[in-house]
Amino acid sequence: MSAQPSNVTLLPSAVRAATQTLVATANQGWGAAIFYLTTTVGAAAETLQLVIDAQDPASLAFVVWATFPVTAAAFVGTKAYHLSSGAIETVAATDVEVQALALPGRFRVRLVHSAAGSWTYSLGASYLV
Repeated sequence: MSAQPSNVTLLPSAVRAATQTLVATANQGWGAAIFYLTTTVGAAAETLQLVIDAQDPASLAFVVWATFPVTAAAFVGTKAYHLSSGAIETVAATDVEVQALALPGRFRVRLVHSAAGSWTYSLGASYLV
C-alpha cells in the first residue's frame, strides 16, 4: 500500500500556558510535512516555538531534529512551518518558514512556551507524499 497524504488536527484550539509535547508519530511514508500554528490570543511578553524531535529506534530516546524560529510575543494569526528534504524557500513570506530536513521515521511535535503566560492556539498538520 502506498503512502497517502493526511490532514490532521494535532491540537484543537484551546488556552494553554505550558509547553505541549505530543505523542510520537510513525511516518507513514510521508516525504514532507506542513504544520499550521494559528494563534487567536498571544501572551504579551512571551514566545512560542515549534520543535520537531526524531526518535532513535534502538533506545527510543528523542533528539531535537528541527527548530523553527520563535513566534513573536502577542502574535495573532497563522504561521506555516514546512519540513521537507531538499526544500528551499523560494519567496520571502512573512508567515512561512521552511527547513530542508527529511521527516524522521518516528517523530514528535512540541510547542515550547517561553514562560507561563496564556496563549490560545491550534496546531494542524498536512503530511505529504
